[in-house]
Amino acid sequence: ELLSALSADGFVSVKAIVCSQLMSEVSRMQGTLPLASAALGRALTCSLMMAEGLKQEESFQVQFNGDGPLNGVLAIANGKLEAKGYVGNPKVTLAPNALGKLDVGGGVGKGNLYVVRTKKLPGETQAS
Repeated sequence: ELLSALSADGFVSVKAIVCSQLMSEVSRMQGTLPLASAALGRALTCSLMMAEGLKQEESFQVQFNGDGPLNGVLAIANGKLEAKGYVGNPKVTLAPNALGKLDVGGGVGKGNLYVVRTKKLPGETQAS
């Protein structure tokens, strides 16, 4: 569920998203353990929030390619707010971080973040 609000003067925009049901289904379908579920959930949430307001045929993609044991995370969402994604290794377990939380940063590791938006430009028949 995605909620958006705009201030009366139009200067402040707020978005909130609840992905619990989506992540339960994705975790069940892909058999991810909690660490992979958390990483994938964050990527899917990001892509859905950024895709809100795009045209139906346009999309927004985030890809984390790190040296961690998850072996990468990819999430893609389109203007219809349909999303898909995966982690390279859904069965990773790591010790909790110093705060006692899931070590998503350690699972992803150090590397690159790729952000891609496909957009339908004037005169084009397909998004590029």
